[in-house]
Amino acid sequence: MTSTASQNSRTLRSTVSQNSRTLTSTVSQNSRTLTSTASQNSRTLTSRASTNSGPPLVIPIFIPHAGCPHKCIFCNQNAITSSTDMTMPDPYHIDKTVDEYLKYRGDRKEAELAFFGGNFLGLSARWINSFLDTAGKLVKSGKIDGIRFSTRPDTITDQSLELIAQYPVSTVELGVQSMNDNVLDAVGRGHGAEDTLRAGAKLRAVLPGCRLGMQMMAGLPLESHEMTLESARKMADLSPDFVRIYPLVVLGGSRLATWYHRGRYTPLTLEDAIEIVKKLYLLFTSRGIPVIRMGLQASDIMEDQRVMLAGPWHPAFGHLVHSRIFLDRAGELIKAAITNSKITGTDLAEKYNNPAEQADKLAEQADNQAKQDHNQAKQDHNQAKQDDNQAEQDDNQAEQANNTAEISSGVKKLTLTVHPSSLSRLQGDKKSNLKKLHELFPSIRICIMCDKSLDKNEISIKK
Repeated sequence: MTSTASQNSRTLRSTVSQNSRTLTSTVSQNSRTLTSTASQNSRTLTSRASTNSGPPLVIPIFIPHAGCPHKCIFCNQNAITSSTDMTMPDPYHIDKTVDEYLKYRGDRKEAELAFFGGNFLGLSARWINSFLDTAGKLVKSGKIDGIRFSTRPDTITDQSLELIAQYPVSTVELGVQSMNDNVLDAVGRGHGAEDTLRAGAKLRAVLPGCRLGMQMMAGLPLESHEMTLESARKMADLSPDFVRIYPLVVLGGSRLATWYHRGRYTPLTLEDAIEIVKKLYLLFTSRGIPVIRMGLQASDIMEDQRVMLAGPWHPAFGHLVHSRIFLDRAGELIKAAITNSKITGTDLAEKYNNPAEQADKLAEQADNQAKQDHNQAKQDHNQAKQDDNQAEQDDNQAEQANNTAEISSGVKKLTLTVHPSSLSRLQGDKKSNLKKLHELFPSIRICIMCDKSLDKNEISIKK
């Protein structure tokens, strides 16, 4: 399978290279009039985006399965969207939903009306116009700032773009899922990687002020971890404005459920899903592409075992991924601190690759020095006690003495500091990260502190 995937990857890369000049020319030629039509809306949206910061308030309107010419093997949109109502929303329902969500807008300056759960540009022109007319009036009234929808890559055509160019569309999300044609065929997507390349180019050319989002999946049938990472690299090359990552789960009522029951498909374990999505997250963010969601939205229906049959679903999957990243970073920092401070003979042996005997001698020297420091600290501490006017100095000396005592006994104290909002990520789910760090570094006393001045992704360490 790896050989086949490699051959297909080279074929796809060759096809993309061969067709890119024709595609660029075609998009450039066909988009001139559309760009003119969309330019006014684009300037308005760009102006709003430049003055607003932070994520927008997304007001979801669900249209489960609507506009989808195919039903992918993994799909059960009623479960994903927590909706069993197949009725298309009318203007009254949309207005009511907007008013309800705006109550929780808070300090978010931008709000978008989003059509999710279906293939928006696969709808009939009558429905597209109806939805966009309703949303456009809400933008004009000032209640919301833009329109967002999700659609398949193969629905981004000259005709569909001409249809939406007259409306204030601010964000388009493409359901890419994979950039491997064999995988896309296996899951019944009905489109190929070339459609995604073409869609990205057309959207950028015709709606330059519109944000481009992409959705991908991990754990698809026939797709290895490396193939998933290769899909992510190709998506990153298209420079989307954001990405969503969904590890594949087996939902009741889907064709994948039949595969699972027959032993034809084995889902990722939760641990495997965390690891591969962690790599995907780091790949995208290293390219400056935000990952705005990892894992399906938590809901009561997803807790139903008749719906969620198998796979790596967790109500806080994204938190698990962030916690794993913090665990990795904390471990690296502690290892570096241990190496630099020469805590034990074992650490010295690992650092310098010396025999154990030589390492023990170095450790003994370090212990003797630590004892001397400890005795000196005690003298300083006793002297400080004699002076009632230097209570603060007494506390500092006492802490110094305590730390020195820990060093002489082979125990080291290290303090990890994070932004307050990142404390739970460092601690891990049910403080699993702290337990893991204790297992990895049993001779280290690890303390956790918070500092609002730190970046939310930053960890600092202090001996």
